[in-house]
Amino acid sequence: MPLMSGNRTLLEFVSGKGEWDGEFLMAECRRALAPCTSIPSVQYALNPYGGCEHGCVCCCAPKATHADPLSWRVVRVRSGIAQRLSRELPAVAGSAIAVGTATDPYQYAERRFLLTRSCLEAIMPGRNRVVVLTKSDLVVRDIDLLLGLGAKVAMRVPVADERTSKVLEPGAPSPKARLDAASRLCSEGVETVVSVSPVASFTEGRESELAEAIAAAGVRTVLAEGLDMRHLDSVSMDRRGIAPSESAMGVLEKEFGRRGLELRRSFSV
Repeated sequence: MPLMSGNRTLLEFVSGKGEWDGEFLMAECRRALAPCTSIPSVQYALNPYGGCEHGCVCCCAPKATHADPLSWRVVRVRSGIAQRLSRELPAVAGSAIAVGTATDPYQYAERRFLLTRSCLEAIMPGRNRVVVLTKSDLVVRDIDLLLGLGAKVAMRVPVADERTSKVLEPGAPSPKARLDAASRLCSEGVETVVSVSPVASFTEGRESELAEAIAAAGVRTVLAEGLDMRHLDSVSMDRRGIAPSESAMGVLEKEFGRRGLELRRSFSV
């Protein structure tokens, strides 16, 4: 059984304290790879952690993974995952692996536990296609591994406005920090896209600001997907005034086009 860490917090293990000081569990990993159902071109998902510190309002992972939304920000540290992954990889050679489909692989816990880096080190160059999905600038720490694996990075930046970001994704690094990280990834040769998903009512009126910020970062490809309500609490979304917005999607398409950005509606590896 996983053990609660008592009164200890992640910040006790972090040099250069972050913004989040929640609790975590240590849990033994019994299976590293799972079938990936969220990205059509990817066969397997790899999530070094369970739960997520970011606390994003529009996160569909708790319901999609049948987890308790109330305890989602209690991070489950999947000890031994890199060793388990090494045993599973020979059977999936040639397949695509998405890192971070249900939880951010570079959330603050990664600074201490290094599970994501250990997993990337376990993957042999040329054996698997790898894409990393994140909302964290910590990803630049692993540029050496990303380049060695020929990995792609999808940096999630649904809004550029700092105040809106704090409401929608209170535990995540700032949009500026993420775009600066995307800029560095691009300059170092790591293939990088910015995902503005989900596009929703909170995007309306901010389309130009968002497009300009992405273009200034030097990223040339943008992924945009509408808000998927299937795994969200409709009552909670309605209370916050959050709803899908086709109009915002249309404006974004024009704003991206004006700046020479390639817009994709679905992810491909």
